[in-house]
Amino acid sequence: MVALFFFLLPFCQASLVPGHHQSQPSLVPVHHLTSTNQTVNISATAGAPSLSVFCWPGKHSKLEALWASASFQLLIGSDNYRVYFGPNVSSVETLAMSRETYWHLTVLPWRSKQFRVNPFQESCVGISTSEPYQVQLEYLAVNLVLVVFTLGSLSMFFLAPFLSRNTVVHYTAWVTLGISFSLVFLTFLLQKRFRQSFFSWVFLAYTLSLYLMTTSWYNLTTLLSSSTYPWLLGYCVVTGLFSWASLYRMGPPSHPRTLSLIQWTLQGVSLVLLILSSYNTLASSSMAATLLLVSVVPSGMIFSVLSSIMRLKFMRPKPKRQLLSVGQAQEQSDRETRLALEQLRRYCQSPERNTWGLVSRLRSPARFAQFVEGGSHVTEEEAIEHRNWVSDDETTDHDSTGEDTDMNDTNDTEESPIEPGHRFSCFLCNDKLLGHRFSCALCILE
Repeated sequence: MVALFFFLLPFCQASLVPGHHQSQPSLVPVHHLTSTNQTVNISATAGAPSLSVFCWPGKHSKLEALWASASFQLLIGSDNYRVYFGPNVSSVETLAMSRETYWHLTVLPWRSKQFRVNPFQESCVGISTSEPYQVQLEYLAVNLVLVVFTLGSLSMFFLAPFLSRNTVVHYTAWVTLGISFSLVFLTFLLQKRFRQSFFSWVFLAYTLSLYLMTTSWYNLTTLLSSSTYPWLLGYCVVTGLFSWASLYRMGPPSHPRTLSLIQWTLQGVSLVLLILSSYNTLASSSMAATLLLVSVVPSGMIFSVLSSIMRLKFMRPKPKRQLLSVGQAQEQSDRETRLALEQLRRYCQSPERNTWGLVSRLRSPARFAQFVEGGSHVTEEEAIEHRNWVSDDETTDHDSTGEDTDMNDTNDTEESPIEPGHRFSCFLCNDKLLGHRFSCALCILE
């Protein structure tokens, strides 16, 4: 935690410096760099170091510029310089005036001469030195490092189920943690061995361990020198072997819930890396949220929602079918029949048709001639036969309906003592029917 605190402290302090959209008139030279590869030359100064501020105006955030990056490249012959970051000129001046408070800004082991800024925000960089130097602006519409970073984050997210269950990954991660936090692990083992509380001398041991780790981290350039390199290599070998032996003794994690926790941790880290892989935080955060949604929500539900949206957006709703009543269907059939007969009559009356050839193939040419001249398409005998056939069909249906009604009436009689009513013949329907049922006020109430 202490190491993480010292690592994040410069950025937190820089962000806490008050910034103003309209900066006050500056007493230091300010250079606004807007075009790619634009270079500014600063000559040497005699006496105390002088401060020069270089500002980037920022560009509009677009999806096409997902992997865009901007940076200031410092070309100087020595390491005698200080660098200050801020959103505007006034914040950089404030940092420069309180440089003794921000002493750690220029003593970090990863000190670089390339200062990256957000291409979509206004940023300023202040350089204080007495040496001559050059500052060059570098703007990339597509930074391949960010592209690889994004693809690596996506691969890590989708391969997390496999990586969390891979023994090689378990041993590699455990050995790396053992080398990095060996003093903390040693303090933890001493605490378990002597069964001491955290608020005893163990707390001081933890603090001392973190202090030594932080000191080693800040003096990494010294530790990587040729004189200390064999000692550093020996430390890594010894702690790595002890870490490997401890995991070999305990065995890699095998419980399903432990493996699930490792998988979720890897996926969470990959989502954070995906968000940090682009200066366009809105687009990268949207990608991370989409991945999280796809992994949490079942795929069937997602496909159903997307299909519903596509159907509502691109497909017109089908008109509701309206069914015809019996009368409407009969009227439509009569109308269509008359139209079809009239079309046939006009077709036969057309002079372009070979009427005599058609008549020669008919069985009743005289009846066909009457139809063409405007007569009916059926004879009186055929009409009477059709009506009798329809009447017989209705009689059969009524008979079957009557039998079913009798069976239902019999069952109702067995269940209830109330009589269904008398039967009366109806001369309007058919004298062959058994008759309709009516309720009789003298016999029953229903």
